[in-house]
Amino acid sequence: MSDSKELQNLSSLDEKNRYQSQWDQIQSAWVNHRIPQSMLCVGAFDYAFKDFVRKLTQLIFCKKKEKEPCFQCADCQMVARGEHPDVQWVKPEKSGGPIKIDQIRELQSYAYLTPQRAQYRLIVIESAERMNTAAANSLLKILEEPAQQTIFLLLAQQLSTLLPTVLSRCQIVRFASPDDLLRTNFLRLAEYFPEESEQAMIIKQSEFILDGIIAVMEQRQHPSMVAAKWSQFEFGALLWLLYLVYAQIQVMQINGAVATGPAIHQLNHLMSKIDSITIFSQIDKINTLQRKLSHNMNVNQTLALEDLLLGLYSESKVFR
Repeated sequence: MSDSKELQNLSSLDEKNRYQSQWDQIQSAWVNHRIPQSMLCVGAFDYAFKDFVRKLTQLIFCKKKEKEPCFQCADCQMVARGEHPDVQWVKPEKSGGPIKIDQIRELQSYAYLTPQRAQYRLIVIESAERMNTAAANSLLKILEEPAQQTIFLLLAQQLSTLLPTVLSRCQIVRFASPDDLLRTNFLRLAEYFPEESEQAMIIKQSEFILDGIIAVMEQRQHPSMVAAKWSQFEFGALLWLLYLVYAQIQVMQINGAVATGPAIHQLNHLMSKIDSITIFSQIDKINTLQRKLSHNMNVNQTLALEDLLLGLYSESKVFR
């Protein structure tokens, strides 16, 4: 068995412990015919999270069992293959891009159609935090007067960019990252994502990216040079990694160095070079950029990265 298959199987087993309380909550609501019409699941899109969403979808459409999906009936199998006619899946058209208003407008008629094989239609909106303002307002109109036979399942990795009015229409279910992971190295999150995911791929480049930060901090390279090297990476994924890096350094400064996980040498090296004020400034800038991306605002990636790195360059000392 390959390492990736072993990891996926282990993650599926972890789900029983990690997300059992969330499953019990939703399962009870389903059995008692009190399932919310609009749910928002918030957490990292790792193996266990995706397994949970698939299992929930199979529960809704399973023809053989009421309390648990059987995984064997035609409907369960169609869900597993992503082919069920009563499931509509919406996500950004391109990696790191926004969900646009035209994608949501298409749901306005779909949401009121009669289901083909089941009692319900399910509309899943992946990366719901990437809806621009127009798309979010368009969705709000549907959520305000939903068709009785339609369930909405929104998936998001953060809440900060979702409209409060959309949040108020959804029952929020939170999914936390594994506690043992957070006590060691945030960059180990890559172990919980599919190998082809943006998160796993960008973390594979973490040593190269952190080498660039160190070179800027030690004034061996100008920020513009490092920003140009980073332009090869998907911007949203790179910002996600940088956020993890600064959060990790902050934790290390409080709890001490970490011994395992990606980019250990670079993280330990940076721990003594970046002060807390600089970390807070970097995280604040990253959050601002992420909000702009989620609202489909034009951002010049190279200039934005130069600005981030100039903040390090101007505050750094020359280490000889």
